[in-house]
Amino acid sequence: MFRFEEIAIPKSLSEACELLTEVGSVPVSGGLFLRLAKAKCRKVVDLSELGLDFIKKNGDSVEIGATTPLRKIELETASYFDGALSIAASHILGVQFRNLATIGGAVMAKHGFSNLITVLLGLDAKLVFASGKIVSLLDFIENKVEKELLEKIVVEDNFDKVSFQLLQHTSLDIAVLNVCTAKKGKEINISVGARPQIAVRAKLAEKKFAESGDILTAAKVAVEEIQFGKDVRGSGEYRKALAGSLIEKAILEVSK
Repeated sequence: MFRFEEIAIPKSLSEACELLTEVGSVPVSGGLFLRLAKAKCRKVVDLSELGLDFIKKNGDSVEIGATTPLRKIELETASYFDGALSIAASHILGVQFRNLATIGGAVMAKHGFSNLITVLLGLDAKLVFASGKIVSLLDFIENKVEKELLEKIVVEDNFDKVSFQLLQHTSLDIAVLNVCTAKKGKEINISVGARPQIAVRAKLAEKKFAESGDILTAAKVAVEEIQFGKDVRGSGEYRKALAGSLIEKAILEVSK
């Protein structure tokens, strides 16, 4: 069980950033997974009063505030990205959970099973921090980022077609494997998550598809370049076998 000694509720980003410089302070919004952690901190910084619960179009970009609940994403992003982000959110546990859990928590925790990270990675999402720093989600995943307070996620809504695919044992279980493809012209982004490690981009497969446009070859290359592991939901061999069909289906869907 997660335990803390003190709670602070800042009213501005600057105040929140200052509080988080204190030793033993932890940012919390929904806190759905954090409450299960066997950890203790001195101070919880509650982000709920910072006005970061929003989804808005800004030119060609869609901006999503860090404390936006997953249920809101499910309901209000259906008209963006061919509904891929909305579909991904809708498959995360139950409605009660999605009413409380936030996209910022999902991204910053870097959970391997995250549907949202897989879609956002496929969409080349950027993370905007309260300090003004802007980091691509790909860089955030691949590199260690200093302790920062996430303000919003920005995604360009300029892809020709986007597809999200997953397999889960039950509707209330997390994914055994998930895949996102996003096509723009002859180029395609392919991300694969719940491996069970965090989502990765299939860069060699993306290059192969851009060169040849061959769906089967791109899917085969993706399966070979990505590593798959095991957990209670399946073995690495099972995930590898499953990945081929899911990636092929996702590429076919965006190529129509």
